[in-house]
Formats: sequence, structure tokens, C-alpha cells
Amino acid sequence: MKITKFAMLSRAISGIRNKTLIINLPGSKKGSQEAFEIILPVLKHALDLINDVKQEIKKDHVKIQSEHCHELKSRVCDKDILDKPRKSVYPMISVDEAIKIILDQTQILETESLFYLNALNRVSADDVIAQDPLPPFAASVKDGFALKLTNEQKAYLENKIKNTKFLFDVIGASNAGDDTLNINLKEGQCVKINTGAPVPLKCDLVVQIEDTVSVEKDEVNRDKKIEIVSTSGCGGTGADSAKISLKVGQDIRPVGFDIKKGEVVVKKGSVLKAAQIGICATVGALNLKVYKQPIVGLVSTGNELIDPKDVELNSGKIRDSNKSLLYCAMKNLGIDKIFDAGIASDNVHQVLKVFTNAMENSDVVISTGGVSMGDKDLVKDVLEKDFNATIHFARMNMKPGKPTTFATCLYKNRKKLIFALPGNPVSAIVTFNLVVVPCLKKMMGFENPFWSEIAVKIEFDANLDPRPEYHRSLIKWQIKENSNYFSAFSTGNQHSSRLLSMNEANALVVLPPRTNSKPNVYKGEYLRALLIDKI
Repeated sequence: MKITKFAMLSRAISGIRNKTLIINLPGSKKGSQEAFEIILPVLKHALDLINDVKQEIKKDHVKIQSEHCHELKSRVCDKDILDKPRKSVYPMISVDEAIKIILDQTQILETESLFYLNALNRVSADDVIAQDPLPPFAASVKDGFALKLTNEQKAYLENKIKNTKFLFDVIGASNAGDDTLNINLKEGQCVKINTGAPVPLKCDLVVQIEDTVSVEKDEVNRDKKIEIVSTSGCGGTGADSAKISLKVGQDIRPVGFDIKKGEVVVKKGSVLKAAQIGICATVGALNLKVYKQPIVGLVSTGNELIDPKDVELNSGKIRDSNKSLLYCAMKNLGIDKIFDAGIASDNVHQVLKVFTNAMENSDVVISTGGVSMGDKDLVKDVLEKDFNATIHFARMNMKPGKPTTFATCLYKNRKKLIFALPGNPVSAIVTFNLVVVPCLKKMMGFENPFWSEIAVKIEFDANLDPRPEYHRSLIKWQIKENSNYFSAFSTGNQHSSRLLSMNEANALVVLPPRTNSKPNVYKGEYLRALLIDKI
């Protein structure tokens, strides 16, 4: 108990019955309160153990081990930090080059089987094939009457005779869900039928109710005999029978009209949206093979950071917004498995500890901060010396986000992808959208892992930077008298620390690098924009 209060769970508290934890507290108010306060910190872990919630159990065990094992010591020494070059040794590469490097290192994950209602926004790892036709029986397209023609009526429709009456005896009804396929229709008979209801096997066609009149009723006012008086669809009365035009098979959906047996209804690689889930339900595909989601570990670095839940800001401290920002951005991608590895202070041993926690629990590690050229920017040093990581690039020719770093390593024989993003919030979310999103979407099986691009007419002037700049913008569809187009409105001050510039942004407008001949862009010009949210 001196080492960890979790040890109490190895002793008999009161007992367990099935999946219920039974705790017997002292009878006095003071005693029960004190006892419950002792139990409370580990109560959730106890319930996770009883219910075999493996992911949560693993998190707690990692946390316990990290708190009470020997402190990890980084191989990075003070001399390594003091001897850092004053200029980056990493070449500047374009965003397109960076994305190619990342995707070359990214593999699609394994597959898993999910209940169809739990597969929304996942990517199908196999074709979904219809085991049955739809409809599985001939079905009516209209509300009306399913009828069998007489020989005389057929002769009229074939222009062999000039006059006849289209009178039919009503012998029953067919409603949706009824088993009425085997009703024995004879010539000159019909059944009243509703849309979607089974059509009797011997039926010739369906006529809509608007084209009929009731000739005779029974004692409860149901149609006993009807006559077709029009085929205009207007329900007109008194129309001459000579004007009637009918076609065998009309207003009947044949078996397999919508979906044929054996037809591929959802292709491998399809994103399972509401329509696809509905189609899977239609064909009875209730267990779907989908690509797994990556487990993403989030790391924040910096002496200045505190948890947003901390009430007061002490001198020199700021709340960690990057983790919340990236957490929600990944939720928008449909990723549920997100691991908070903690906040690392600007100390190599702390950076090692938090990154180790992330490596233990994640496929992909995303950190923010600690990648610039200062003596407190320690992430690259720790990755190289403590994890033997390969740093594929550490500078991108873009604004904001130049020091974005991508690395890979083997940790316990499993490949880890590491994105070390800049610490400024806007730089973090812009680079996340540019280079992390394609990686995560490829892992999840998306055939096209990139954001959509459109041409937009900008509604602002801007001075260009030597680097391509990703200008946070609000895109709107404009309907004008002479033309329609997408307009891009600036979200204001574009400084990389100003998270408010993302407040209404649904796109990143790509500003070209400055040249002597073009130092600015002006309102009315058309530029390329990446859509990072709904318009």
C-alpha cells in the first residue's frame, strides 16, 4: 500500500458476484466516508478488471509502471544540447515531397469484423455481396389494383377488337408484408394492392387507383367490382374505354429489380456512410470486414504547459490547447482510439518518459513543441539517441509549420510513425491537416487520403512570403447574377500562435511563394484551396 494504493485490489474488500463489486463500509458516517475516500481512486480500475475492459486496464498498468518503476534516463547529455548547430542540418523539402515520404512509410492496417451499426465512417475491407435479390418478390409500384386480363381485354389492347369494358371482380387485398403471392387470380379478377406489396404470381399488371371507379360495393363499403375508366393518371371519370392503354407488367417491380442476387452492393475501399450501412442492412450483411483504426498517442512538450482543467494560471504558464485541438480533429476523422501520453517538461528524461508512454500504447505518435532550434527543443535528440529513430525530414517549405518533423522507429519490434509538430497551435493544426491526415486515412484504408481541393476567388489582399503559405479562410458559395463561384474570406490575423484564425476556417487557401514579379495577391484572384471542413 505504501508503493501504490492499487495494491488494495489484490486483497479481499468484500467480494465480487458475477460483474458486481460488493463493498462493505463501516457503519459510522465518519468511518464510511474515510473508507470510501480510500477506495475511490481505484474504484474505476476495479470495475474495469471485473468487466475485462482491456484497453483501460492496460492504460492503468502503464501508468502504475511509469510512476513507480526506475526513472528512465535519456542518452542525450548536456554536451549534445550545447553543441547543437545554430542552423538546421536537415534540408528544406516541399509539402508534396514530405507527403510522399510519409505515405511510402505508411502501411494499411489489418482488418477486423464489426457489427454493421458500429461500422459508420469505417472503410470496407471487402466487397459486400447481396445474398438475396431485392425485391425478393414481384412488388407493386403503386396503390391500386393487381389484375388479370380477360382474353377479350388482351385482344383490345392488341388492336384486334375496337370496344370492350375493363371490369374486374375484387377478390381480396395485398398489403406490404402479406404472403399473397399465391392468390389464384382468374381472368377478370383483381386484388386491391398497396405500394410495396407482393403481386400475385398470375397477375398481368397493376393499375393505379386514380384510374378506376367503384362499380359495386359490399356490405362494409369495400370495392366488390371496379372498372378502369382512364389511364391518364388524373383519375378522370366518364372517360371512354376506347382511350385506355395498358401494358402487361406495368407498375410491377420484378424480382431483383433494385439489387440482383450476387451483385456487389458495397465495393472494397468504400467509406461506410449512412447509405452504405442501409444497403448492408437491406442485404443482411450484418458483420462487416473493415480496416482497423490506428491508435494515436498525443504528446505535448513545454515547461509552460498545464492541463486545461487546472483552474489558475501561474506566472509563465499557459493551458495546453494543442492536445484538445488534435484530439477533436482526429475524432472528426472518425478515430476513436486516442491515447493521452502526457505533458513533457523541457527535460530530456521527461521527454523520454512521455514518449515511451506513447510508444507503449500507440501506433502513431503525434507531439507538439520541442522541434525548433532552441536549447529546450529536445524531441529530435531524444528520438534519435533513445529510440534510434530515423528522421526522414525536419523542415518543410511552408508557412506556418516549417520545423515539422517526421520520424519512424522500431519499438519492441513494432514500427512506429512519429509526427513532431510545431508548438504554436495554428502551426500544429495546419500541419496536421496537411501531412498527418493523409497518413491516418491511408492506415484506415481510404483510397483517396487527401482533402478535396477547389478553385476559389479570394476576397482579401495578402503580402506573399518566400514560402508557400496556407491562409486560414472561410469558403462560401456565391450566387451572382452573371456567375456562381466559391469565395474565400480571410479569418483575420494569420499569426501562427493565433488560434482564433481557425475559428471559422473551413479551408486553407494556398498562397504561392513570393517572386520579384509577384510580391502580392489581390482580391478577385483565383487560388487553390484545401477543404478541411464542410462548406
